[in-house]
Formats: sequence, structure tokens, C-alpha cells
Amino acid sequence: MKILTIFISIILCTPTILFSQTGKINRLKVENGQTIPLQDGATYSIQTENNNNKKTVNLYKNGKLIAEYPRETRFYPVVMENNNKLPQLYIDTHPDSVIQRDEWLTGATYQLFDGERQLQNGATFTGACDIKGRGNTTWNSYKKPYHIRLESGGKKPLLGMPAQRHWALMANAYDYSWLRNSVAFKISKIFNNIAWTPRSEYVELYINDDYAGVYELTEHVRIDENRVNISKISSENPDGGYLLELVNSLKDELWFRTHHDRNGNYASEDAKDVINVNVKDPDQNLDNVWDIITSGVLAAEEAIYGDNFQDEDTGYRKYFDIPSTVDLYWVNEFTKNPDANHGSLYFYYNPDVKKYIFGPVWDFDLTMGNYSDRNISQPYGIIKRIYWIPRMLEDPWFMSLVKERWTEKSEELRSILNFIDTESEYLREARERDPFFQYFMNNQQEDYQAEIEYLKNFIEERIAWLNDNIEDFQ
Repeated sequence: MKILTIFISIILCTPTILFSQTGKINRLKVENGQTIPLQDGATYSIQTENNNNKKTVNLYKNGKLIAEYPRETRFYPVVMENNNKLPQLYIDTHPDSVIQRDEWLTGATYQLFDGERQLQNGATFTGACDIKGRGNTTWNSYKKPYHIRLESGGKKPLLGMPAQRHWALMANAYDYSWLRNSVAFKISKIFNNIAWTPRSEYVELYINDDYAGVYELTEHVRIDENRVNISKISSENPDGGYLLELVNSLKDELWFRTHHDRNGNYASEDAKDVINVNVKDPDQNLDNVWDIITSGVLAAEEAIYGDNFQDEDTGYRKYFDIPSTVDLYWVNEFTKNPDANHGSLYFYYNPDVKKYIFGPVWDFDLTMGNYSDRNISQPYGIIKRIYWIPRMLEDPWFMSLVKERWTEKSEELRSILNFIDTESEYLREARERDPFFQYFMNNQQEDYQAEIEYLKNFIEERIAWLNDNIEDFQ
């Protein structure tokens, strides 16, 4: 039995509280209802202060102030059961603070407890973190997505995923199955010429002890040895690489416009339907290398739409890694992703091969039938709506590679059906607790099982239709 000792000092009184930790969550209860996670081996102290005639009680952890309360506040330890299938993630912020979409809320703490699958071998991860909102349309939904940043020097291998500071908490607020993003990640791993695909695991999230529902804890897309593994461009490293995103709407401070719209037509500077490029990483200190980034992308685009675009030495093949381009096309085409020509299409410059690499994949909650447009929601037909790639498909050489790749991978895609069965059963219990399932939109079915069958049927029928029609692709 593991014994957790918490030292609490109130004015001159110094009681020591002992209680056991056996698969339960230990927290410090505050009279107003908030709780603070108690970290194993840490020292907590409570003391009064009189500053400018304002009487307060401050809670310190290892000598650092973590919260301030009215003088009459009472503190006492509580033990919370942790018997759920899914891992439990607790994020606590300063009282009365509000999480904003574009501004980091600093000084929060997190505590992540393992679940039934023992993804982190029963370990509990705790520490300081920052949190802010993320997403565009989804930020306006009932169930909001978040971005968390662990404390500096605090990289952690959360739920068995490689250690990093930055993590996304995807709400899946528009997907009644909760599975489409994780299914798309699996599909991306089947089309394995995409060098890195984000890993993800489901958690139940609590913010200041308010139950926020089931979220998908996902590796945040960024340059890192365990993610997009390239050296970053900088003034000191002008030959380094960079991570970009093709979008309709501008999300980041660092961005530029290309010279063509999404249909491949030349666009004037004041045109509305134009491709924007967000520079995702690095996201600062690019003054001396900005021209390298912009000129490289614009030269690649000119090669795509040039008269000699099929030429092996001067056309698009000079600039782009072809295997990753083919595979990214298939992940989006197979799932009929309506956002593939709208936003969240990532690519990066790899200085080792001196080419642009497509990937990683991201944002698939509206795919696989989960969309109002009949041409997108049905499992038949092709879309080709993926920024620059339709132009490449006009090259017979590239189209032949696309057809060959489908033939190689089509049967392996059937393994997704078993994955959906396993994951939907895993989520079923927690789904009953999530307060937001009633607000899902789009093509949701009458109940959860019907939604799962709808998703599986889309995949089966999509494979069948593509098998029957692949040779007729134009």
C-alpha cells in the first residue's frame, strides 16, 4: 500500500494528514467546491496574509503560490474514486479565470490518471501547465477544444505517447461517433508514406472539477524529434525546414498568400478565394529567413501550374515528395474530406531531401459520411478537392501511381472495421456520462450503435466502389 503524506500549515498549527492511495485520486478540497490535485512527495502549506488591509488565505506548493482565497476559506483532504475505463485528466486553473481562444492561461495544474488499458503502466503524471482554446468553428460549439502546454522542461510521455510539452484536446463536437479523427489517423498509418501521423488516446476531462466530457488527447502538430522530425530554419540555420498549413482562413500571425486560388486560377492580390499559407513552426524570429520560406513555396506553386508541370526536372516533381503526396491524397479522397480544400492541410519542407513533404493529416470530424452535402456524404464518387493535387492528377504518370497505391492498400483498409468495433465499445460507458452528446450536428443517426454501423457501412461501401471504379479514374 502506497502512503501519501500531505503537510498543511494553518497559521501556527501544523497538522500532518496521512491517508492511503490505492487506485484513487487524492485532492485538497476547498470550501467553495474547487479541489487542488495533491502531488505525491510535494509539500503544501496554507497561511494568512494581510496586504493593504485585504485578508486572504494563500495556498502554496513547495513555497510557490498556486491559489488565493478569502480569509474564511476552509481546506480539507478528500479522496475521489477512479474506477472508470478511460484515463481521467484533471486541469485546475486559478479561481474565476476564463480560458480564451487565443491567449494562454498560465499557472494551471494538471493530473492525469491511468485507465483500464494501463497506457502509462499505472503511473500518474502531474505538474504545472498552461491552457488555451483551439480550433475555429469548433471553438464556437457546446464542447470546446483545448491546447495544453506542460511546464517548461516538463515533457511527459502521456498515455504511452512519446514525451512532449504540447498536446491537443480534441472535443469531436461535430462527430456523433467520436471516432472519425482516430479512424483517419489509422488510415494514414496504413498509407504509410506519410512520415508521421499524430497519436491519440481518449480521456475524460475535468476542468476545475467540472466534468467536461470525453476528449481525444492528441499529439500537437509541430516540429520535434518525436513528431515532424526536421531541423528548424532560423537565422543561424537558414537551410533548415519549416512546417506549413494551407488554409482559407488565417489562424496565425505569420502567413502569406500564394498566387492562385483553390481551383488553380491565377488570383490577384485582392482576390478573396485565394490560398493562404500559415507558418506553423517555427512561429517566430523569421525576419532573416522569411524570403526563403515564401519564395520556396511560391516557386513550387508556379511549377505546379506551369506549362511544363509534368516535366521531371522542372515541374512539380522537382519540389514535392511524390509518395507522401499520393498517400495524403488517398487519406482525404477515401474519407471524402470536405475540409481538404478548405483548411488544415499540412506540409513541410524537409532540408535533408530538399523537398516538400505532405502531412501530417489533421481534422477529419466531418468525413466518412458526416456532412450535409450529398456528394460528400455518400460513399461513391471522387472529390479531388485537395488544393494543388488536382493539378498533379492531370499528369498520367502521377495518376498511375495513385491507382497502383490503391490496389496495394485497399484490402488492408478493412482492418479499420475491427478498430471501430473495439473503440466504440471502449467509449460506450463514458458516453453515457458526457453531457454534450445531445448537441451533435450533421448526419448523426438515431442512436450510438446506429452511428457506428453507419460509419462502418460507409467504409465498406467506399472500398467496394473504389475497387470497381479505380481503373476508370480520369
